[in-house]
Amino acid sequence: MVREVAAAAVGKRERTRRHIYKCAFRLFREKGYAATTVGDICAEAAVSRATFFIHFSEKAALVGEASLQLGEVWESKDRALGAVPAAERLRHFVEFLFDNMVAPEISAPMLDDFRKAFGGNMSPGTGIGTLHHHASLIIAQAQREGSVTSLATPDVLAHHAIRLVSLYRIFTLGSHDETKALLWRLFYSGAGTTAGN
Repeated sequence: MVREVAAAAVGKRERTRRHIYKCAFRLFREKGYAATTVGDICAEAAVSRATFFIHFSEKAALVGEASLQLGEVWESKDRALGAVPAAERLRHFVEFLFDNMVAPEISAPMLDDFRKAFGGNMSPGTGIGTLHHHASLIIAQAQREGSVTSLATPDVLAHHAIRLVSLYRIFTLGSHDETKALLWRLFYSGAGTTAGN
């Protein structure tokens, strides 16, 4: 009985968190990230400010929820890949992220706000199930297989991959597919192993 009550509470908390994020994202699309306030989000979600702050320490913390939700979509794609070398899985991950990252006009100010708000503490966006978590696991496997450099940690390389994707979503070079291909070549030329690694 206690477990059922606890599970129901977790389920309700998770639904509320997702509802707040969904409402926030709708406002970001309509008004822009910078113009949307926590008060706007609370009104749209029909929750109190206290409820918002139970789930998110501030507006910038919504990055973590975005990363978790996209991480769930990646898990499905990842399973469909089956057994492939880690470097190939990493390429698929980078391409997936490029194809599915929130529109640059939302993601760029959102990520900037996240960096300003949290500085070096990236924990709101790096927990289990986030895009960063998935990238770190893939990179660690690629390092064990010898296809990605071990001169940097999987954590650092995951941050670089995500930042590079967000940069090239804003500053495209050619078509969407041309930019995506260039993005992978640039990341892998820096992270892939060479004779010196």
